[in-house]
Amino acid sequence: MMITEQEIRTLSKKNARRSAFKTILYLMLLCSAITFSVITTNDFVYFLSVVILGIVIAHGVELQHECLHHNLYRSIKVNRFFGIIYGLPMLVSYTHYQAQHLHHHTFLGTDKDEEIIDYKSEQLKTISGLFTRITNANRFFQFMVTMINTT
Repeated sequence: MMITEQEIRTLSKKNARRSAFKTILYLMLLCSAITFSVITTNDFVYFLSVVILGIVIAHGVELQHECLHHNLYRSIKVNRFFGIIYGLPMLVSYTHYQAQHLHHHTFLGTDKDEEIIDYKSEQLKTISGLFTRITNANRFFQFMVTMINTT
């Protein structure tokens, strides 16, 4: 069953109740998955809670994306506030992500368009480089520097 263009437009309109529901559901699932992964002694429950946590955090990227385009809430300040909240579990600075993403939109299809996540193939040729890319080991430090510089 295909969704019509009109249905897409209806679903894409800003809706305070739907946005609040998304935010509450996101925060409840995030807190629940973290709590279960910390307190459980059951391996299956632990595995399931970590998988759910991964899915919820990945959805946080989408919610943050909606906020940086000011599509989730009517107020720019409210979008910014929740955009910051959605980014915290991923260590993604809202301001930095917004600047990079809007740069991407401005220069889409040109030589100036830059990837937000830079996958340099030369980093994947050594064990230490591969480990760094897989774990994103320097992400926390970069996040802190970016947060200090953009707030």
